[in-house]
Amino acid sequence: MDAEFLDAQLWELAQPYSQAARAVASKIASKISATVEDLVAQGPPPENTIKPVRKRANGRRQSRRTDTLERRRLAFALSRLGSGASDMLDDLQSMFDLVSHELGIHAHTWRSFRVSERQRLGDGIEEFVVVGGGSDSLGFVGVAAPHVDVERPFSTGLAEFLVAAMNRHARAALSVRHLWALLVSPGCLRLCLVEPDAIHIGRALSVGTAEGRGRAVELMAYLGLAEAWRLGADPSMRWREDLDRWEIDCPDDESCSDDGRVYYAQRLPLFVADSFFGRFTRCFAVSDAPDGAVHAVLKDSWQLAYAGDSGDEVEVLRQIRDRLDAARSTCVYPRLSCGGTVRVQDAQMEDTSEVVLGAMAGYARWTVPHGHCGGVAGLRRVHRRMVTGPIGTPLQALESEHEVVAVLADAMRAHTEVLRSGGVLHRDVSLNNVMAVRMPTGELRGMLIDYDHAVDPQGVRNQRLPGNIGTGPFMSIANLEGLDVARTSVDDWEALISLLFCLAARSHQALEQMGSSFARVSSNGVASVKREMFSSARCLDDAIAQHLDASGCPNIVRLIRALYSAIFQHPRCQGTVQIMLRGNRMVDPVLRRVQYAGDIQRRCLAALEAVAADVRSMGRLSDHLATISHESPANVVIKTPPGSRELCVQPEDNAAAAAAAGSESPSPTETVCDATDPEHSKDRENSVPLSARSDVAAVAANNNDDDAVSSVDMFRRASMYQHSTTTTLHDINGRCDSSYNIVVNDVMLQAVARKRKAKEETQDSPRSKRRKMIHDDDNDNDLGSYSPLLPGHSAVGVFATPRSVPPNRPPKYRANSKLQRKLF
Repeated sequence: MDAEFLDAQLWELAQPYSQAARAVASKIASKISATVEDLVAQGPPPENTIKPVRKRANGRRQSRRTDTLERRRLAFALSRLGSGASDMLDDLQSMFDLVSHELGIHAHTWRSFRVSERQRLGDGIEEFVVVGGGSDSLGFVGVAAPHVDVERPFSTGLAEFLVAAMNRHARAALSVRHLWALLVSPGCLRLCLVEPDAIHIGRALSVGTAEGRGRAVELMAYLGLAEAWRLGADPSMRWREDLDRWEIDCPDDESCSDDGRVYYAQRLPLFVADSFFGRFTRCFAVSDAPDGAVHAVLKDSWQLAYAGDSGDEVEVLRQIRDRLDAARSTCVYPRLSCGGTVRVQDAQMEDTSEVVLGAMAGYARWTVPHGHCGGVAGLRRVHRRMVTGPIGTPLQALESEHEVVAVLADAMRAHTEVLRSGGVLHRDVSLNNVMAVRMPTGELRGMLIDYDHAVDPQGVRNQRLPGNIGTGPFMSIANLEGLDVARTSVDDWEALISLLFCLAARSHQALEQMGSSFARVSSNGVASVKREMFSSARCLDDAIAQHLDASGCPNIVRLIRALYSAIFQHPRCQGTVQIMLRGNRMVDPVLRRVQYAGDIQRRCLAALEAVAADVRSMGRLSDHLATISHESPANVVIKTPPGSRELCVQPEDNAAAAAAAGSESPSPTETVCDATDPEHSKDRENSVPLSARSDVAAVAANNNDDDAVSSVDMFRRASMYQHSTTTTLHDINGRCDSSYNIVVNDVMLQAVARKRKAKEETQDSPRSKRRKMIHDDDNDNDLGSYSPLLPGHSAVGVFATPRSVPPNRPPKYRANSKLQRKLF
């Protein structure tokens, strides 16, 4: 696409859409151009030539003379714009006033423009906004700069200032579809069209010459006569001053009529994208009635549409709704109410890239949007709008760690259900796409939003053109490297680990450090960082110690380790380091992981369920402890739910010892958890009586439970939880004079059983069998200790350096090559 064709297309897009209006605008623009040249030729108006007139009969004549002099003054200011002898933006405003005055003479309806929001940036660069028609959303942005910068805007960095001004204006003026822009320099004007994928800059107009000045005046006349939607305004989105709300038309593709539905949104949106480039997503909380309570979310975005593929977000959500309703699923997901393509020109034409760009839509852009795969020339965007519910809350707004774990567990359950029953893979699990939903019953649920990148896992797009899909810092290794394998649910589970890293960051400084590692380098650089971090459990522990708050977020850190074990320690595809086999054949565990995606998904879901179940059990036990009365009754009895067991904790009877010492009988908990006693100082810090621990262990022993210590540990962790348990136990220690009952739910016993079962499964894993084979070999009693593969080592067995042993024990040595071949 050459410069001449681009300039002609921009000139055509600035004119009115209808042919009749365009012909009239062409005649008016020619007349205005000729009139302006005559006024410029007359020169500046003489000073003090207007005298007061006494007779009323000469009033009309005097008004005409004053009007002519004002026009001459504006024309002279326009001529000064070509010389650069005065303020460029003041002279530009004079050109707008002159064109508006002439339009008022020749046209019935026109639009005037005014320069506002001027901001000096230094080095002769000044940003401004041109507002037209009395509406802040109708107009264009501009940058005034030296002539050398305007001649080469991309090489000199002037385009960056234009993008910054465009982003600020688009975030302030929400009803914007695309933007026009002006680059102004002494004696030069350049018209620009900004759309979600590129900036199109026309040829320079030299206002110092009669030809260039005439074309500039004609261009401003066209812009003053064009329809509002041709200048980038959205006619389906209107601000209502009487309601103090937005009135937004939402189309419905399922409805037979083209009217759609009308929703009313609050002034401030829930979310606005930082950049105008890309989808430029905006979300509003809306209601059906003008004065009703908001209950749904309206999402407006420019979505990518591939040739021969109509599976955008609206179609995906409609498919999920229909299939999950048929399966009678209870998971929480964005339920679609209505959605479709926005229409312009009195709802007669769908808003697409072809409407914005015209003939330029078939050409390649100068930038490729994120997530686009295939030929750049086939790039196409569609302006889509939809309404979904319910309204969610971001994860950052949750108050405690156990709520975060519960929401993530429920959201990933919904992810699995949508994949299994709905046939849709999300492919963009990130921090902003997981929401917490408070149900009417008070239950806290999790919901995944933003299905822009969702796809059928067995479809052509996912199998042949996987691309780089997702949010950069959270993308999986295969996604970042663009490996030629289909994307599976494992990529979303791997993205969940990165999400957990952000939630458990030690401080803002640690979070910024992770952001510098994950966001400020190329995609291949991020993939290299993740390959190194996930190469072994030791590297993962180093990353946790460096970035995360393990003591403040123990359950999140535990979940990170559990998910890492499920994904990167699978027996068939361990780690991330590529392995060289015989025949110079490389094996990449990341590529092999696709073959075991179903098994890895089950392992991840089981690990997440285990952590969530432990969090729920600790929360319930803490709630039971918090309900114990502070009034010191003789026996505190708690009603046990059906199927649960009741544990009676008896305090130690030290009345005799106290009487012998001649002191009053101490309270039960003071006896077992005295702060001055070094034996019980640790238990005092944990606020858990020793008697309670011993009785928990006794009950576990009566049930032949080998993991009694886990029950005691769970009891201790529950007492340290978020429900002010420490304060409650402290009050109990000071006031209770007799025994009290504590309920041990079946949930806790089930957690112990799950842990024992996981331990048995671990003992039967291939790695455990190999280790057992090593240590049980009678012929190799002096075998060295085995360690897993580390980055930088070959695929041959790696044996650690002999460890230090007691003096009376013979040292161990390395294994022979025969056993190495037997092992691998």
